[in-house]
Amino acid sequence: MPNIRRPAVAGTWYPGSATALKRAVEIHLARAETDAVNDIEELVALVAPHAGLMYSGPVAAHAYRLLRDHPYDVIVLVGPSHFVSFEGISVHRAGGFQTPLGVAEIDEPCATAIMEATALVGDYPVAHTREHSLEMQLPFIQFLAPSTKIVPL
Repeated sequence: MPNIRRPAVAGTWYPGSATALKRAVEIHLARAETDAVNDIEELVALVAPHAGLMYSGPVAAHAYRLLRDHPYDVIVLVGPSHFVSFEGISVHRAGGFQTPLGVAEIDEPCATAIMEATALVGDYPVAHTREHSLEMQLPFIQFLAPSTKIVPL
Protein backbone atom coordinates (compact mmCIF):
# COMPACT_ATOMS: atom_id res chain seq x y z
CA MET A 1 0.00 0.00 0.00
CA PRO A 2 1.59 3.33 -1.02
CA ASN A 3 1.53 6.50 1.10
CA ILE A 4 1.99 4.88 4.50
CA ARG A 5 2.58 7.37 7.30
CA ARG A 6 5.28 5.77 9.47
CA PRO A 7 5.03 5.97 13.27
CA ALA A 8 6.59 9.09 14.76
CA VAL A 9 6.52 8.10 18.44
CA ALA A 10 6.50 4.28 18.55
CA GLY A 11 9.05 3.04 21.03
CA THR A 12 9.04 6.30 22.96
CA TRP A 13 5.47 7.44 23.63
CA TYR A 14 4.13 3.90 23.47
CA PRO A 15 5.72 0.43 23.16
CA GLY A 16 7.54 -0.20 19.91
CA SER A 17 6.65 -3.88 19.54
CA ALA A 18 3.24 -5.30 18.68
CA THR A 19 3.27 -7.68 21.64
CA ALA A 20 4.12 -5.01 24.21
CA LEU A 21 1.72 -2.48 22.71
CA LYS A 22 -1.16 -4.95 22.63
CA ARG A 23 -0.49 -5.89 26.25
CA ALA A 24 -0.41 -2.23 27.35
CA VAL A 25 -3.73 -1.54 25.63
CA GLU A 26 -5.25 -4.69 27.17
CA ILE A 27 -4.17 -3.61 30.65
CA HIS A 28 -5.59 -0.10 30.27
CA LEU A 29 -8.88 -1.46 28.92
CA ALA A 30 -9.17 -4.06 31.68
CA ARG A 31 -8.78 -1.38 34.32
CA ALA A 32 -11.36 0.81 32.57
CA GLU A 33 -13.99 -1.94 32.65
CA THR A 34 -14.86 -0.94 36.20
CA ASP A 35 -15.95 2.48 34.95
CA ALA A 36 -19.34 3.62 36.24
CA VAL A 37 -20.30 5.01 32.83
CA ASN A 38 -23.01 2.90 31.26
CA ASP A 39 -22.38 1.38 27.88
CA ILE A 40 -24.26 3.12 25.12
CA GLU A 41 -26.06 1.79 22.08
CA GLU A 42 -24.69 4.25 19.52
CA LEU A 43 -21.39 6.04 19.86
CA VAL A 44 -21.04 9.01 17.51
CA ALA A 45 -18.04 10.78 19.05
CA LEU A 46 -15.51 10.48 21.82
CA VAL A 47 -12.77 12.67 23.21
CA ALA A 48 -9.49 11.13 24.35
CA PRO A 49 -6.09 12.54 25.37
CA HIS A 50 -3.02 12.18 23.19
CA ALA A 51 -0.07 12.18 25.59
CA GLY A 52 2.26 9.21 26.00
CA LEU A 53 0.38 5.97 26.59
CA MET A 54 1.71 5.58 30.12
CA TYR A 55 0.13 8.96 30.96
CA SER A 56 -2.98 9.16 28.78
CA GLY A 57 -3.70 5.45 28.34
CA PRO A 58 -5.72 5.00 31.53
CA VAL A 59 -7.99 7.95 30.65
CA ALA A 60 -8.22 7.11 26.94
CA ALA A 61 -9.22 3.53 27.81
CA HIS A 62 -12.34 4.81 29.58
CA ALA A 63 -13.46 6.41 26.32
CA TYR A 64 -12.25 3.78 23.87
CA ARG A 65 -13.76 0.85 25.77
CA LEU A 66 -17.09 2.06 24.36
CA LEU A 67 -15.94 0.89 20.89
CA ARG A 68 -15.92 -2.72 22.04
CA ASP A 69 -18.29 -4.95 20.06
CA HIS A 70 -19.70 -2.11 17.95
CA PRO A 71 -19.04 -2.06 14.19
CA TYR A 72 -18.12 1.21 12.49
CA ASP A 73 -17.78 2.08 8.81
CA VAL A 74 -15.14 4.75 9.41
CA ILE A 75 -13.48 6.54 12.32
CA VAL A 76 -12.69 10.21 11.72
CA LEU A 77 -9.76 11.37 13.85
CA VAL A 78 -9.41 15.07 14.65
CA GLY A 79 -6.30 16.39 16.34
CA PRO A 80 -4.14 19.47 16.71
CA SER A 81 -0.97 20.21 14.79
CA HIS A 82 1.91 20.68 17.24
CA PHE A 83 4.73 21.18 14.72
CA VAL A 84 3.42 22.67 11.47
CA SER A 85 1.48 25.88 11.01
CA PHE A 86 -1.02 26.10 8.16
CA GLU A 87 -4.43 27.54 7.36
CA GLY A 88 -7.44 25.27 7.72
CA ILE A 89 -7.42 21.52 8.22
CA SER A 90 -5.01 18.93 6.84
CA VAL A 91 -6.39 15.58 5.71
CA HIS A 92 -4.14 12.62 5.03
CA ARG A 93 -6.39 11.30 2.31
CA ALA A 94 -4.76 8.14 1.02
CA GLY A 95 -2.80 5.13 2.19
CA GLY A 96 -2.65 4.47 5.91
CA PHE A 97 -1.07 5.16 9.29
CA GLN A 98 1.31 2.52 10.63
CA THR A 99 1.88 1.45 14.23
CA PRO A 100 3.46 -1.74 15.59
CA LEU A 101 -0.07 -3.23 15.37
CA GLY A 102 -0.11 -2.80 11.59
CA VAL A 103 -1.51 -0.24 9.15
CA ALA A 104 -4.77 1.59 9.82
CA GLU A 105 -6.11 2.02 6.30
CA ILE A 106 -7.51 5.39 5.28
CA ASP A 107 -11.03 5.56 3.86
CA GLU A 108 -9.95 7.37 0.71
CA PRO A 109 -13.43 8.12 -0.68
CA CYS A 110 -14.53 9.60 2.65
CA ALA A 111 -11.33 11.63 3.04
CA THR A 112 -11.66 12.95 -0.51
CA ALA A 113 -15.33 13.81 0.00
CA ILE A 114 -14.49 15.80 3.14
CA MET A 115 -11.75 17.63 1.28
CA GLU A 116 -14.00 18.41 -1.67
CA ALA A 117 -16.83 19.61 0.58
CA THR A 118 -14.94 22.65 1.84
CA ALA A 119 -11.93 24.76 0.95
CA LEU A 120 -10.91 24.63 4.63
CA VAL A 121 -9.67 21.06 4.22
CA GLY A 122 -6.52 20.45 2.19
CA ASP A 123 -3.94 17.75 1.65
CA TYR A 124 -0.82 18.89 3.59
CA PRO A 125 1.15 15.67 4.18
CA VAL A 126 3.94 17.43 6.09
CA ALA A 127 1.45 18.29 8.84
CA HIS A 128 1.14 14.58 9.66
CA THR A 129 4.80 13.52 9.46
CA ARG A 130 5.93 14.25 13.05
CA GLU A 131 2.49 14.74 14.62
CA HIS A 132 1.63 12.42 17.53
CA SER A 133 -1.94 13.52 18.35
CA LEU A 134 -3.67 11.11 15.96
CA GLU A 135 -1.04 8.39 16.22
CA MET A 136 -1.72 8.12 19.95
CA GLN A 137 -5.35 7.15 19.21
CA LEU A 138 -4.45 4.31 16.88
CA PRO A 139 -3.42 1.59 19.36
CA PHE A 140 -6.90 1.59 20.90
CA ILE A 141 -8.62 1.78 17.51
CA GLN A 142 -6.47 -0.96 16.00
CA PHE A 143 -7.05 -3.18 19.03
CA LEU A 144 -10.83 -2.67 19.30
CA ALA A 145 -11.81 -2.02 15.68
CA PRO A 146 -8.95 -3.47 13.64
CA SER A 147 -10.67 -3.49 10.25
CA THR A 148 -12.28 -0.05 10.56
CA LYS A 149 -10.86 2.52 8.17
CA ILE A 150 -9.82 5.96 9.38
CA VAL A 151 -9.83 9.55 8.14
CA PRO A 152 -7.05 11.57 9.81
CA LEU A 153 -7.71 15.33 10.11
